[in-house]
Amino acid sequence: MTTLREARMSTILENDTEPEVWKPVVGYEAWYAVSSQGRVMRTGAAPGATVGMILATPPDSNGHPRVNLSAGDGVQSNAWVHRMMGDAFLPNPNGFPVVRHLNDIPDDNRIGNLTWGTQSENMYDVVTNGLHAMANKTHCDRGHAFTEENTHTYRGRRICRKCVIIRTAAYRRRKQMRE
Repeated sequence: MTTLREARMSTILENDTEPEVWKPVVGYEAWYAVSSQGRVMRTGAAPGATVGMILATPPDSNGHPRVNLSAGDGVQSNAWVHRMMGDAFLPNPNGFPVVRHLNDIPDDNRIGNLTWGTQSENMYDVVTNGLHAMANKTHCDRGHAFTEENTHTYRGRRICRKCVIIRTAAYRRRKQMRE
């Protein structure tokens, strides 16, 4: 049984007809290249390394593919594939710090799905793509439905009107008991 994420990725990859383009990895130009499809290849000779080998890109805890890089001096460093692709393929005239996945699928590293932005824009993408846990809630903590007539928005947060009525009534009872 395939998951929704796997189904989305297979549809994306089936419809992708762009040719694969390779560019050197920034900072490791003599040793590695990254492709427009998100693959990383060893291009420079080093002890124990095979030139032309496509490297494994296991995901990190958030699902973003990472790769181990070494400049031939034995010192290894980890790098996110989407960040290497942003550095190699995408201009960043505004100096934005984050490479964003427009569809919020962390292992969809096609160039058309990546863009530079801020962390705030990245989080906004999560909400607008319907992947934020609070944006997906259909009921409040007490089980009342978030409907148009039962929901009030205050400072960007949804507030259940029935819960406000319950809290206000409890507050008035407590206040009355103190008097």
